[in-house]
Amino acid sequence: MKKKFLAGAMVALMLSTGVSTSYAFNEIEDLSRAGTLGNKEEIPMPVNEWENITIMGDATLTQEQMKRFILNHNPHPKINCTLDEMVNLYYTEAEAEGVRPDVALCQALKETGFFQYGGDVSPAQNNFCGLGATGNGAPGFSFFSPQRGVRAHIQHLVAYAKKEAPKGELIDPRYEVLVTRYPQYHGTVEYWIGLNGRWAVPGTSYGQEILMLWNEAKLY
Repeated sequence: MKKKFLAGAMVALMLSTGVSTSYAFNEIEDLSRAGTLGNKEEIPMPVNEWENITIMGDATLTQEQMKRFILNHNPHPKINCTLDEMVNLYYTEAEAEGVRPDVALCQALKETGFFQYGGDVSPAQNNFCGLGATGNGAPGFSFFSPQRGVRAHIQHLVAYAKKEAPKGELIDPRYEVLVTRYPQYHGTVEYWIGLNGRWAVPGTSYGQEILMLWNEAKLY
């Protein structure tokens, strides 16, 4: 098996010990973050490569790679289905909408601390990207199944990346809010780093932090 590495000091800073709600959607939605990745060697990834990683597109990493990556950081994910089912849900829901499933899953890992949680959002909510969590104990939205929680996450990405409505049944309770109240963001964000200061505030390196995780997962 390949030696596992850490994606450098930025990731160590991004996922510091404990839970942070320092990031918030411009729609006044906090993103719960947790976890520590530990101390490993740095993976080089030129910054100019980040500029070309789009939200829409095909997966680069396999489901098996993502499962190994997750289990290496958290052998006991706090999820309401098996890990196989969770990873498959991200690939199924994201691919149906044309979103990159592996990077979207890395966003969920960033927000939940590799499904460890510990902040305002609880595992029982099936809320994998902090939808509606505004801090100060506000837990945000709950979804009655992991599938619906994954779909809501993917649809919120679609709201930023495409003018067209999601193809599946609309689950994301913030989709219409973004479309009507934040039209300057609707369908205007092509790249993951374009979420900086938009999905997350201040979020000056938000997209890069997601891509750091994705870059590390390539080695699993």
